[in-house]
Amino acid sequence: MGLLANLQEDLIYSLSTLGKLAYDSGFELFIVGGVPRNLVYRILLKDHEGDEKAANGVVQRSLERLMLTEPLGNDIDLLINTAALPWISSIKERFKLLTKRTLIIIEEFKPFQTVKVKISGLDIYDLEFASARTESYPEPAAFPEVTLSSNIKEDISRRDFTINSLLISLGPLNFAELIDHSSALSDMKMGLIRAFHSNSFIDDPTRIYRAFRFALEYGFEIELKTSEWLKAALKDERFSLWFKKRKNRFNIELEKYRSLIPH
Repeated sequence: MGLLANLQEDLIYSLSTLGKLAYDSGFELFIVGGVPRNLVYRILLKDHEGDEKAANGVVQRSLERLMLTEPLGNDIDLLINTAALPWISSIKERFKLLTKRTLIIIEEFKPFQTVKVKISGLDIYDLEFASARTESYPEPAAFPEVTLSSNIKEDISRRDFTINSLLISLGPLNFAELIDHSSALSDMKMGLIRAFHSNSFIDDPTRIYRAFRFALEYGFEIELKTSEWLKAALKDERFSLWFKKRKNRFNIELEKYRSLIPH
């Protein structure tokens, strides 16, 4: 077994330990965002066939295998239904006792209730814990005002696109189970980029670039209603002002998009 495989095995053990510690604390811990999106895309691209019910079974069985055998990438986004930083602080000693590894808090983003963590000996991985939350935007392109929530479903609805709302449970009773609180799996099967609501591209106009990036990366189409909302935001007379307010994020998304274009 190579070094990367060993690290992967240790990462999975560490994640399952975190999931158990969350469960013991009365909370739920999930992987969210890019990891479940990419794993499910890989499964559907390779294995999807037959009716939807059968395909769902294929996805779940393949996911359990890939969680243990395939690299998850270096950036792991995690979601817990409590305030992330106090919880991490409360379980650090227990985690070290169980894994012989140390949780190292790298950076805290208090306005967004997120915290970046590394695990000793697994330094190639960045774990970003997000507290389940709701968001409101005081004005277009503003940073959101965050309110903590204990309801995972409430957190899901604040996200940019359904394909980024899939969850992989890390709990001891349903480890590696794929959880879909929206139409994410269906949209991935149909190859659709779908926003959650009509103000999505006004609240955060950088999602416009992100929609095009995901469409290019996965060969997906932007869902019809989502496309209408996107075009309306682009045509809004305030768009140039929104661009200035979020210029740095726009540039980051643009670079990610350009990196997908063959040279």
